[in-house]
Amino acid sequence: MKSNYLKLLEKYKITPTFPCSQEYFERSGIEEQTCGDYVYWKQHEWFIGPPINSLTGELVKSPPSDWIIPMNKIWACFHNWEMSSDYKKEFLSFEYIYDPKNFLKMEGGRWSIFRKNIRKFPGRYGNAPLRYIEATSDHEEDLKKLFLEWVGTKGEDQEIHDDEVMLNYLFHGNNRKILVDKNNYILGVNIWDLGYSQIYFRFNFSRNIKFLNEYLRYIFYTDPIILNQNKLVNDGGSLDNKNLEAFKDKLCPLEKREIFSYIKMEEI
Repeated sequence: MKSNYLKLLEKYKITPTFPCSQEYFERSGIEEQTCGDYVYWKQHEWFIGPPINSLTGELVKSPPSDWIIPMNKIWACFHNWEMSSDYKKEFLSFEYIYDPKNFLKMEGGRWSIFRKNIRKFPGRYGNAPLRYIEATSDHEEDLKKLFLEWVGTKGEDQEIHDDEVMLNYLFHGNNRKILVDKNNYILGVNIWDLGYSQIYFRFNFSRNIKFLNEYLRYIFYTDPIILNQNKLVNDGGSLDNKNLEAFKDKLCPLEKREIFSYIKMEEI
């Protein structure tokens, strides 16, 4: 059942941040709670976003006088929304917003690097027949092997964020498509979920083959399943990874939003 918080975001046409989908909340174990007329999502001591007034659609800047729940930490405040001066503002991450239709033409110089890279992968893989298909329970063992190989490419200094959520999506996500070769060998998987105004690109795991990541992004954005929804895609952030930030910049985002966390001054 769709949460009241998400219903209110849709009703009042509030543009949400990357965590705000029903599937993400369910797979993350985030709980919806209320305080008076306000609805909010909370995990441990963190509010996932600002509470919203169910009667007016107002987002909280500071706790109302009758607020009884400690509200000291806001993890991902909404774009163009700030908490009061009682909170310290800290940069959390970027959010990359893309229009899938732009990937159909990719015209102009700004697309030149990405355009060249997606053409390189099929040739480097011997121009073998490739298929982009839905993942099923039959693919679970092969997805485990893919994931372990992907983890093995990460350096010791690279943190893997939300690993439990990641695995939940990988094996049980509602929207998963895999790229396979003529031998049904899984080269990569794209995983996403849906919000009222955006599609959320959640995770991508691939073999360590040059230009495969670019190709997987390209087939995701040009998939009729994505195009036919007529929604923008929120492709998440860069996780303090400069290489990932540079990669996403090459995909020519419509917008690169700054997202901030807020911590109550007395907590610092």
